[in-house]
Amino acid sequence: MKVNEFSKLIGIPDSKIRYYDRKGLINSDRKENNYRDYDMTDALNIYHAQMLRSFEMSVDDSVKAIGESFDTIDRHMEKTIENLETEIKRKQILLTRLKAIKKHFDLFQNEDSSVTVQYRPVTYNICHIGNKEKPHECLNETIETLASVMPFSYVAIKVTKQSIMNDGDDLDIRIGLGIIEENRELLKINLPDWVESTESGKVVYQYLNTKNPFELTKKDLLPLLQELKRRKIDITEDIVGRVHMSYMENDEFVHRVVLTYKIPEEKFDL
Repeated sequence: MKVNEFSKLIGIPDSKIRYYDRKGLINSDRKENNYRDYDMTDALNIYHAQMLRSFEMSVDDSVKAIGESFDTIDRHMEKTIENLETEIKRKQILLTRLKAIKKHFDLFQNEDSSVTVQYRPVTYNICHIGNKEKPHECLNETIETLASVMPFSYVAIKVTKQSIMNDGDDLDIRIGLGIIEENRELLKINLPDWVESTESGKVVYQYLNTKNPFELTKKDLLPLLQELKRRKIDITEDIVGRVHMSYMENDEFVHRVVLTYKIPEEKFDL
């Protein structure tokens, strides 16, 4: 029978039937007019391939399975199950990460003040964009690794201690990528020793919107700096944080930046 009639009979689009034909799945003869004469055996072969495809087997593997033994198909199935379990695990990890990010979004919407006290886990940050110093020889490889695992990694930002201590309002701002310790362990990422890290603990936490993070000044960080001063905390290290998200606000494209500075244990209750 012709492809249109055959398609209606077996309930599969004629485009897919022709595709299987090109893959060599269909063995029926062609008529003198070059039309394929489909028969009941072709229906069985196509249904077999469709069943294997429903098990997440690739098109090529499902077509090859027509000429393979039961044990070979069983091994294909076992491998497919392993791959699917790995993918489900990866999706579950991704879902957990996205829910954590959503909690940060909710925090931004519900906070009355731009400065709060939060808990910061151990983080690893490479803020190389805007850094005028000579980059480490392994920088590119490490950045590629972090870029490949977003959203488990994040956009990191650093304000250097020296620029905060200097006279004037200008700041030395650097951008890059970072990852928290939990996600690094989860993904089994090995980072070189030269990557900067932060300790876990309570931090003074300031969030702000800016059109250009590289143009932040001390005036923009005033709420954070004032809170550190109130707690009698000297700035002895860089201020680090994240660029959490970028979006349109009042017809302007802005970046939501979070900056943090660790609170010494003896200053927790101030």
